[in-house]
Amino acid sequence: MKSSPPLALSFALLLPCLAVPATAALTAYTPDADTRYLYHFDEAAGGSVAANAGTTGFNAIAYNGTTYAGDGVAQPTVTTVLGATGYTGFGNAANISGNNLGLGVDRDGSGGWVMGDNSPVGPDQFPDHSTVFGALNVFTLEAMINLPTLTGANRHIISTDTNSATAADRGFQFRINTTGNLEFHFIGGTGGALLVPVPTTGENAFVANEWFHAALSYDGTNAQFYWTPVDPSRTAASPLGAATPRGVDVNDDMLLVLGNEGRATGAPASSEGLQGLMDEVRISSVARGANDFIFVPEPSTAVLGALGLLGLLRRRRN
Repeated sequence: MKSSPPLALSFALLLPCLAVPATAALTAYTPDADTRYLYHFDEAAGGSVAANAGTTGFNAIAYNGTTYAGDGVAQPTVTTVLGATGYTGFGNAANISGNNLGLGVDRDGSGGWVMGDNSPVGPDQFPDHSTVFGALNVFTLEAMINLPTLTGANRHIISTDTNSATAADRGFQFRINTTGNLEFHFIGGTGGALLVPVPTTGENAFVANEWFHAALSYDGTNAQFYWTPVDPSRTAASPLGAATPRGVDVNDDMLLVLGNEGRATGAPASSEGLQGLMDEVRISSVARGANDFIFVPEPSTAVLGALGLLGLLRRRRN
């Protein structure tokens, strides 16, 4: 009587026949202990307050920054930012369509957001970056964004820049600049602005009105950009450029704004809006890597079928 092949050999013989390209289970984040800020933007249309699912608990307020409201005075809230259609499976999104719109983080819990001009310091300005940075000043900034065009405007994703009297006390800008570079500039740190062109050709090329995941990870010494189409075929984030040394300063003031900046300068006062859609904004107190973002590989149906068949073979042998 001919003996059956070992189970391991049977499984090995099955896999080449059943192999299919891996896919990602693209889903909204579940906060972990290192998630300081997390905005799903799943609120219904007509509201102005976006809940923070992160550990800090500070909500964000949709505001109009066309005109500076004045010292200690909250900017006008808007009800047209929340409730936009997001990427399939992610619920709603935020629509920051104008360059004067944004979401300011409500530090004092007042239900409004006060722009900073440094004279005096407003109630929503943080004295330092301790709610963003982890041990050794590590952190990660990220968001899903959907833009109608790549160039022609400074499009802030996340900003902590303030109206501090000196540049040495200002925070960071994480944005796409006017020439289509993904940019990180910790103005109060050392090393100047880091700039990497967003791809316009190849598998990660920018496409108007499509969703992309943009991230900046900092390990305490080096900063690494990521830029990746939001697509189930992608199972990890794509590094953009090389890891680059950069200095930051936890002690610098911070006015945390999503989709714009919070500086009370110029006319309009807050004038570097994303001018597009954003979703799943997450700020983490750890340096996350390519496999730590929304692109989580899921087992293929073929592999699951192979495992089921292996179980059947095991039962038959027993």
